[in-house]
Amino acid sequence: MTACFRKHGLTNFPDPPYADGELNRLGFTKQVVEKYENGACRKYALAAGIVETPAENRQRLEQMLAIAKCMRTHGVVNFPDPSAQGALVMPVSFANEPEYSAAAKICGAPPGLSQRAP
Repeated sequence: MTACFRKHGLTNFPDPPYADGELNRLGFTKQVVEKYENGACRKYALAAGIVETPAENRQRLEQMLAIAKCMRTHGVVNFPDPSAQGALVMPVSFANEPEYSAAAKICGAPPGLSQRAP
């Protein structure tokens, strides 16, 4: 995949493995990399497991929907559904709710679920 990125314009794209945040520090933001992962280099990104297949995406979305429903059932009443892309956007305050930790254990939601303010 790295060779494909280089062939299609990211000539100084580094070889893996990547240290945490290394690609961002080098200017290869998520948006830049996604352009190539979903474009000319998609088949290599799929083979490397970096990009989900449509079936994997559907499965992940179904899992996230089930977790959201379970969290609401177990006391986190305003827990949001994921976006159509499977992203979960919720206020950081959810993780501070007393019900969150207990519900997360029951529902399989990670305690450190990525949280962003709306």
